[in-house]
Amino acid sequence: MPVQIKIPSVSSRKFEAEIVTLPATVTVAGTNAASISQLIMGLFISGLAFWIFMDSYRVSGFGHPTTFIGLVLAVIGALYIARFLTLARNLTTMTFHDEFVEVTHRALLGTQSWRTPYHEFKGVRARLQKLKPEMGRKSYYIIELIHDDASKTLPLYAERLKTLPQDHLEHYAEVLDVPIIQEQTA
Repeated sequence: MPVQIKIPSVSSRKFEAEIVTLPATVTVAGTNAASISQLIMGLFISGLAFWIFMDSYRVSGFGHPTTFIGLVLAVIGALYIARFLTLARNLTTMTFHDEFVEVTHRALLGTQSWRTPYHEFKGVRARLQKLKPEMGRKSYYIIELIHDDASKTLPLYAERLKTLPQDHLEHYAEVLDVPIIQEQTA
């Protein structure tokens, strides 16, 4: 599973893996305001479902169509709550050692760990990520440690900028002793 970073869509916050000297540990947590809204929505829909189900059951038992609507809403509410639990449980720890990086990803259904030497990475790359218009038409520069296996590509930096953060790109390349990859433009 690739390490996901939450690109802020409303504020100008940034994500930065602060790697000054090695070893360095960076933690990417899963809980944010969006995951809390999943919980609130799930509880609201589940409460509404319970009210509809109980009211229709009281009036006419299981044969009434609104009983089915209540059951459907209960499932939707449970899915929202499950999504919250998944987001709240996600935690990725990246430890950058002298010769390798060690990643531990904790999710709802367990923990996965892997270790890869830097020479197996292609290098660091900066890319421009444009958000969808409904998310505010903002653009972010994202710096990643690139691996052939996309699930091992690691985020190092993301910020809403107008120009390439060349100094950050060069810093990560130097500290991790990997080349800079120029982004291919189509």
